[in-house]
Parts: sequence; C-alpha cells; structure tokens
Amino acid sequence: ALPERVPAVTPTGRPTTRRLTKTERNELYLGWLSSNVLATVREALAVAPGLAAVTIAVLRREGLSPFGEPVLAPVYVGTFPRAMCERIAWDRPEALDAVFHAEDASISLRGRTKELAPLDPRDHPGLEELVAEVRRAAASPPAEEADAG
Repeated sequence: ALPERVPAVTPTGRPTTRRLTKTERNELYLGWLSSNVLATVREALAVAPGLAAVTIAVLRREGLSPFGEPVLAPVYVGTFPRAMCERIAWDRPEALDAVFHAEDASISLRGRTKELAPLDPRDHPGLEELVAEVRRAAASPPAEEADAG
C-alpha cells in the first residue's frame, strides 16, 4: 500500500503531486519494512526480559497460487541480540540501518533501484518449515468460524 504520488512544489512554488520513482518507492518500502522489524524486535525484548536475542523473518504475500492459496515469500531474516539493540540510537533515522547489522541478516536488494527480492528459504535452516506453517495458518478459518461450522 505504497503511494504512487507524493506532495511536491512546482518551479513557480505552487503545490502539486509527482510520481515516485521506482527507486524512491523501493526505499520507502525498505524503510517501512525496517521500522516494522525493529518495532517488533524492540517489543519482543521489552515484554520478555529474559530473552537474549530475537530472530525475525519477514514474509511477503506474492499473490495467490493456482489453488487460491496465498503465496508467501521470505524477504528478510535476522537475529537481534539484546546487547546490540541496547546500543541502537532509536531516536535517529539511521536506526533503520540496524536491520543490516543483525546477526545472520539476509536481505536481497536487486538492481539499480534496490528492489526487495524474495530469499530462497532453502538457504536458511528452518525457514521452509516456517513459511509452510504460516501458509497453513493463513489457509485455516479463524477459530470462531471453525467452531460455528
């Protein structure tokens, strides 16, 4: 749900909108992903003081399979040790770059526009099983619907 257009100003100073370039859209998407990853990691460490680290995987919907099932592709994997998170300058925009410094961080940015590309789950132990489990959970009806049926 990224915007196609952003506010801008014409050379004469009048307000207008302009189309985002592909690079700008990809940077915006990466910033959105990074902020969500870091917020989730920070929350996990806050509610579980005994955790030494948080490993996080980001899955993106890639449409539907021919069978109507969601196609999920991992786009980020990383482990955030508590000690590293305690050193992040959370009030600075550069904090978003912490996703690249996570242990075993894996992200694929393709081409000149740095498009976020799916990772091969076979390259990461346990990731194939995680994707399969999330796919099964997404295909299952919510508990209320299952009880009513």
